[in-house]
Amino acid sequence: MEYKKFNNIINGRDIIYVPIISCINRETGEYDLSCDGNVNRFITTFTYCNSFNNLHIILPSKHVGNSECLIEKWISESKNNITIHYCEHFGIHAGEQRNNDDVVKNMYLYVRENFDLTNKLFIFESQKLAKLFLSVSHDVIFYNPVSKVTNKTRIFLEGYDEINDYLVNQCLYTIVSSPDQVDYYKDYKDKIIYLDKLIDRDLDIFSKYNKYEEFDKKLNQLKGDVYYLPFRLTDEGYQFNKVVKFIKDNSKDNYFIFYTDPNNSKILFTFDFDIEFKNKFIKVSTERDLYYTIIDSKKQVIIPYFEDLDFINHAAIHEFINDKANCIICVDSKLNNPYNIKNCERVKFINLDKYE
Repeated sequence: MEYKKFNNIINGRDIIYVPIISCINRETGEYDLSCDGNVNRFITTFTYCNSFNNLHIILPSKHVGNSECLIEKWISESKNNITIHYCEHFGIHAGEQRNNDDVVKNMYLYVRENFDLTNKLFIFESQKLAKLFLSVSHDVIFYNPVSKVTNKTRIFLEGYDEINDYLVNQCLYTIVSSPDQVDYYKDYKDKIIYLDKLIDRDLDIFSKYNKYEEFDKKLNQLKGDVYYLPFRLTDEGYQFNKVVKFIKDNSKDNYFIFYTDPNNSKILFTFDFDIEFKNKFIKVSTERDLYYTIIDSKKQVIIPYFEDLDFINHAAIHEFINDKANCIICVDSKLNNPYNIKNCERVKFINLDKYE
C-alpha cells in the first residue's frame, strides 16, 4: 500500500477526478452511488491521502435518490476541501464511460468548460478521457484498478491493451490495485502507485452504521445455512453458474439464499431452476446499512466469492475479511495471499475446478 507515495504526489495540488461508476439499474438507467465499490474506493483513498489543496470529484447526476448520502456524509465530516459535481455525461453503463466517443467527448468538454485547468492535477479512470487530456496537460494520472495482465483478461477488458500501454508511458503515474497488475507493470515500477486497500471499515464512515435490529433478529432465527450474494449476478468474475453449483452441492434441505442483484438484471428468470430451488432465493435491498447488518450478524452467512483476487481487487473482499464482519467467505484454493486473506480464519478454501 503506497499511500505515502500518492500523498506526496498530490500534496498541495488542486485535483479534478473523474472515476468510473458502474453500479447501474438496467431498467431506470440510474447509478446507485451507495453500493458502488468504486465510491468506497475513492472515499477510502482520499481519506488517507488528503494532502491536496482542493479535490473536485465528478459523478453522474442520474443516480438513485438518496444514494449520494454516503458521499455527502463523507464530505460534511471531512476537514478537507472536497466538492462533488454531478454531471449528465456518464452514459448508460461503465463501458460507455471508457470507450464511447460521444460520452468521452462530452465529459472532456464538460471539464474544460466548467473548470479553470491552470495548474490542475487530473485523475481519470476512462482511458480515452485520460488520452484526450494528455493533449492539453502533462499532469495526468491514470487510475487503472483493473486491466488485462499476463494470461488473464475479461471480455470487458479486451481492446484496451494498446491505450493502456500508451497511458502508462505518457501519464505522470498509473494507479493499480491488484498483485497481478504490479507484476505486469514491473518495468514501470517508478511510475506505478499500488493502492490495494479499496475500503477500510475502521474508518468511522464505514464502521458506524444503522443496524437493522429487526432484520438481524429474524436472520438469527433462521434454521439452516444462509447464503448471501451481495454482488452483480451478471458480472462474469463472480461466476454465478459456479455459485449455483456450489450451493446445490453443499446444502442440506433447509437453507436460504439472500441476493441483491444491484443492477436489477433479473438474471434468475433466465435460469431453468426447479421451483423448489428458485424459491430458496430471497431478494433483499442493496442498502449499505442492511449489507453491514447481514455480514456483521451473529448468524454467519456464507458468501461464495469466486472472483480471482490476484487478478481483480474488489472493495467487498476487504469488508468480508475485516474483524467487524462475521461472514464465512468461500474462495478458490489456488489463490496466492493477496490482502493477507489467508490470515482470516473465516475464509474457506475450495477447489473451483470441480464446479466447472
